[in-house]
Amino acid sequence: MCAHERGLPPTVGDMGTPQEFVQSFIRKICDQPGLSPKISEDAVQQALAILNQFHDHYLSPSVVNCIERYVQGEMDTRTPGVRGYGRSTESVPRLGGWFRKEIERLDYSKRERLTAMIRQSVCNGYALAVWWDVGGHRVVRKPESWNEEALFSTWVQPIYGLNLEKIGFPEPYSLQAEGWAERQADVFKRQFEKDLRIKVGFLNNLRFLPVVSYYFTAGIWLRITEMDTREYWEEFWKAWYRSRDKSGLF
Repeated sequence: MCAHERGLPPTVGDMGTPQEFVQSFIRKICDQPGLSPKISEDAVQQALAILNQFHDHYLSPSVVNCIERYVQGEMDTRTPGVRGYGRSTESVPRLGGWFRKEIERLDYSKRERLTAMIRQSVCNGYALAVWWDVGGHRVVRKPESWNEEALFSTWVQPIYGLNLEKIGFPEPYSLQAEGWAERQADVFKRQFEKDLRIKVGFLNNLRFLPVVSYYFTAGIWLRITEMDTREYWEEFWKAWYRSRDKSGLF
């Protein structure tokens, strides 16, 4: 049973309330070393004030639950094969299928740590998309009205069934997205090997990095998905499929 179904405030795993998490992540974005031009403290405070004002426009209980379902799917070591939610091929395998034995040998605390790492990556992508919204519109736009099941199916099917790297991101996300997923994947790999003592290795690395970089990409697409209606996305993907043979994106 989900937290909000038990009458508790919705949280993002062990990261606090959704509002606390997004604000914490945006603070990290603004404070990152080497950022040019440096974001002033006044600009940071203005952004946080906007997030407080529109706190009910992001990370709704439905979004939090979609993320939790996705994370648990990635941790699945029991289902045969390596295909996971939304996969039409095994080119980007499910983490729990690819590292089945290694994950099954983890004790409870380390499994919880890995679960939190996946959740963090997805939420980081989502939070970055919210940040772009604040920077581009000076508000946090209200998402469309979704029920959880419709949002989950509309979001999760395309993120692995299609080549999102070639599709790219809709405006205004395209320019800012470059490089973020790769950096997040590098951080994930260091934590995976240091905290969990699982060595990725050279050959596994060829599959590992695409898997974990997609977590961040998936989070961005979750925010993008909820900003339009289900009908819009049905037409969007129909048009994309009609053009795929010409574009070579599939």
